[in-house]
Amino acid sequence: MNRIHRLVLLGVFSALATVCAAREVIAVGSAPVRDGDVGQSRELAVRRAMARAAESENAMVNSQSLVRPGLVLEATQMRASACTGNSQLLKETVVDNELTVTLAVTVLEPGACAAVCQTSHVNKIVVADFGFEFPGQLFASEREHLKYKTAGEVVRFLRKGQRLLSDSDGMVFPYVSAAAAPEPFMQKAETETPFARLARTHRGQYVLSGVYRDIGVRMDRWNRPARHIEVEAFLHDGANGALLDRRTFSADAAGVAVLSDINPLGSAGFYQSDFGKVWGEVLDKMARWTEDKVTCLPFISRVIKTEGDYVYIDAGAESGLSAGDTLNLHTWRKSDVRSGENIHLGAEKSFGATASVKTIYPQFAVLQIIQKPIPSKGIQVGDLVYSQ
Repeated sequence: MNRIHRLVLLGVFSALATVCAAREVIAVGSAPVRDGDVGQSRELAVRRAMARAAESENAMVNSQSLVRPGLVLEATQMRASACTGNSQLLKETVVDNELTVTLAVTVLEPGACAAVCQTSHVNKIVVADFGFEFPGQLFASEREHLKYKTAGEVVRFLRKGQRLLSDSDGMVFPYVSAAAAPEPFMQKAETETPFARLARTHRGQYVLSGVYRDIGVRMDRWNRPARHIEVEAFLHDGANGALLDRRTFSADAAGVAVLSDINPLGSAGFYQSDFGKVWGEVLDKMARWTEDKVTCLPFISRVIKTEGDYVYIDAGAESGLSAGDTLNLHTWRKSDVRSGENIHLGAEKSFGATASVKTIYPQFAVLQIIQKPIPSKGIQVGDLVYSQ
């Protein structure tokens, strides 16, 4: 068998393995319709159907019995080792205030679960300024090089991956201080977080920023100058500013570890220097981490205009939207959620309507309301739109 035949057969076997790792199942989910809110019930019913689809494949059941004098307790736990991929709505009915959906769901085996991700819509990350917890670690000649520059360079590394849209705003440092990050900087009268404001301004879904926890120069054991780079990155929800994840990236640069005017930050010469190579590796790892996190997060856009049953949103063809896509519109409930100590924990979403994309433009789209809740809560400029 020659090399070409072997390669062809290898491709066939690989394709068969991929097919075998997934199968389609029919799953049913139900939820009560409360206060006429069909949309909210549909979301819950779909989640239940997806869960049952996952449990139908490779489910593990654990049963335990606890025997005590005069008492026997039985406990059963089911855990799905498979995961779900794409789904299609086959049927929906409402009977006696009970909404039932029937879905065709692609179920994947555990080995294929890590790669599962809904990527039909492309998220956009907005990168804000990175602060310095210890500004005194910067030499005077370096401040002009590093100040406001990290955000733009992170975007350069993000664009290499081509998995996300990205933009930067290096003039905005969204935290109270570098030491207090990730606590957001907000005036007393403000209700919108700086992360939500950044996302809205740049038509993004999520915000990345961070702090240099250490960038000090020291001498290594061979008495050569070395520099420890330690950056803590924070990923925020662009709808309400919630902190979604955080990660610290660090590395040590040996040799010439001081920035100069000869090779300014971002230049080809800079990335060939000892410091530039290591600093670039840190930013590249941060960009890949951001891609892995944000690619699979829900797609969010905002209502920018309303005309009867039509609404305009701030996302379009560049975000992967297509005519016929169905999106859910949400509003924020007026009363925020607070802890027992009266600390603001965030706002709660309330289902607004279901809409279908009718017309696509590069940076915005026009949607038509196809199902309003009863009673209608109305759609306002600024309301959020989520992909299903």
